[in-house]
Amino acid sequence: MTIRFYNPNNIEYFDCSIRLILNIKKETSVKILIVEDNNIDQYIFEAFLKSYGICDFAKNGNIALKKFEKSYRKNNPYDIIFLDIIIPKICGYEVLSIIRNYEKMMNNFDQVKIVMVSSLNDLKNIKKAFQKKCNAYITKPVYHEVIDKTIKDLGLLSVEP
Repeated sequence: MTIRFYNPNNIEYFDCSIRLILNIKKETSVKILIVEDNNIDQYIFEAFLKSYGICDFAKNGNIALKKFEKSYRKNNPYDIIFLDIIIPKICGYEVLSIIRNYEKMMNNFDQVKIVMVSSLNDLKNIKKAFQKKCNAYITKPVYHEVIDKTIKDLGLLSVEP
């Protein structure tokens, strides 16, 4: 698959070839929420993740929380959330805390897997994310090998023989 990015400042195209090599669990499709306000990053995430299952998007923290709660109430929760830290309305850290408090309030011990995604790669931000109970932390730019490994490590991707 090739993704073509247009840069209006330079009036040229950038081609990025993306190879997707995924071994998906056969019995189920993974339900994914991508919380990202940047359209290009959304497109990249979708390219990497759509063969895992159903991708849903939220451009800000408020929308993310509404979608999370709605899916939970319908007994069709997300399996994994890729959550950018720097997003409009409610920051990713606060969204993470609210989701974990909601799960605790509902006595849900089978928590959604939350992967924080950010260009912030300093120890302070990474530590803060894990203190708020994220399951993984990925720094941008995002590569499909990193996503593949993260999903395998979280038990959402079947292990190859």
